Amino acid sequence: MDKYILNVNISLLLPAVVIFILLGLHCYFFRGARLTSTFFGSALLLSFGREVVFGFLSRLTGKPPYLVLGTPFKIFHLPMVLYIGWAITFYLSWYLAERILKRIGCLSDRIFATITWSILITGGISYCVEATAIRVGWWAWSFSDPRLKDFLVAPFSAFEGWSAETALF
Repeated sequence: MDKYILNVNISLLLPAVVIFILLGLHCYFFRGARLTSTFFGSALLLSFGREVVFGFLSRLTGKPPYLVLGTPFKIFHLPMVLYIGWAITFYLSWYLAERILKRIGCLSDRIFATITWSILITGGISYCVEATAIRVGWWAWSFSDPRLKDFLVAPFSAFEGWSAETALF
């Protein structure tokens, strides 16, 4: 494996693991052990299932929607940072949605308001991650129409997928 690719992947995985641990500790101290283990266990399980299903479907069709470039730390042919990233995104969107709704006041106890804000926040996170990842070369998307690649950072399905996963979770 190329030393550059290994360094890039370590520089991706290490901060993701540190952030994952810090968010887990935050959840533990503010929400308790039971909710923390349930939340992060479910988040990792859902992200694992999602990525395995997409990997299986892309092998059936012969054309993956995206290609992760040169990652050595894999679980079932997919980088560990994907699973961790989903859990981080789920927790950040939930936490930030609750903070925003607490400031608004009147909707703070409404589950649908929390879900809606979580979806919106995930949309913002997804654009930042997709734009950075593509420009840096962490992964590449395949477009149904090659001309769209000049105008879009990623296909609309990428951003819709992030928000749909948050809604499912």
